[in-house]
Amino acid sequence: MASFLDHLDKDTFSVSLLSDFVAWCVWDQARPSLISILQKTGLDDQATAIANVDDYVGLAANAHEAARHVAEVRKITGVLGLSSAEASSFLTMRLADAATNSNAEDVAFFAAQLAGWQAFSEVAFTDAKAKQAGEVAARTAQEMQLQALYRTYEAANNG
Repeated sequence: MASFLDHLDKDTFSVSLLSDFVAWCVWDQARPSLISILQKTGLDDQATAIANVDDYVGLAANAHEAARHVAEVRKITGVLGLSSAEASSFLTMRLADAATNSNAEDVAFFAAQLAGWQAFSEVAFTDAKAKQAGEVAARTAQEMQLQALYRTYEAANNG
């Protein structure tokens, strides 16, 4: 049986459902991941700025700014922390662009990637398996959220 996520690039779901899913992926899944990574790599000011933004363009701009500060991280976390912060900032810029264009499939992909990087940061960048486990957990959460949204929209339209 195919998952709901497999249908994101099809015309299966309503525009409003996809919009709600994109917003959930960006604000409830990806942004907290990026904030956590930035905090763990010493970029507290950038984490605060991202925590305070509420639009996709601002999110992309703040992620770009965080990427500019990544070089400072090398002294605190070494190369792996630097790579994680840099990759996460880049992914967030791509995520914000995908969200601006209402591309739910790409948003879900980038949000899961960010969750993986966050999981890697949670183990102090020492266990690469944590990244994959974080991505799997994020995809599972996305599947559950999409199913819940679908049930909510079905109930509203059939009741």
